[in-house]
Amino acid sequence: MDWALGGETGQKIEQYDSKPTGKEGKHSPIVEGEYSTISTPATAKWTDKRWWKVSAPKLLNEDGHVMSYEISMGKTDSFTFIDDQRNHEHSDDGDDSIGYDVAFTNADECQIYATYNRGTCGRGVLDYVQKQKDEKLDDMVSWVAVGYHHVPRDEEQSPMEVHWQGFNLIPRDLTAQRLDVPESRQDLNGKPQDWDGQMPPEEQDAS
Repeated sequence: MDWALGGETGQKIEQYDSKPTGKEGKHSPIVEGEYSTISTPATAKWTDKRWWKVSAPKLLNEDGHVMSYEISMGKTDSFTFIDDQRNHEHSDDGDDSIGYDVAFTNADECQIYATYNRGTCGRGVLDYVQKQKDEKLDDMVSWVAVGYHHVPRDEEQSPMEVHWQGFNLIPRDLTAQRLDVPESRQDLNGKPQDWDGQMPPEEQDAS
């Protein structure tokens, strides 16, 4: 996905990780989370409570908050492309990290396919990342290594293992408020307030 969010350049990618604190709040366990910036082309692997945020820091909504999108893997199974595996077995780079769940590179018209790419810019995503490792990430492209839900069947000459893959792309702060704000909550605008745990009448009716 070539983002071009807010223009051809100026995008930023951050990885969000959170973990339990062992403390309990009034209604749920308390967790702590933080962002870490990925500043150069790289691959990353999914783990529980991890997702990635693509933004354009100069692109703001009406509240002055940065517009962005969230790449969430959910509970996807990791998957290593066969071509990457074979390529690695015949290479001398000594890098054992060939599998990835998502990768980030700068846009390059030659970099079209995640594997078996044509041209001289690299055979696939791992080559793209290696060739651009000294560049600053700015013209963001994301490569998500997912396929489908698969269970082996007789028609397969070389059966593939069972795996479930997918991801979600979720807008974050594109608008200052939801487009259909309930009348009783128009003044909240995302500002937490104490409440008695009861839904407004119109939402009770809707449920």
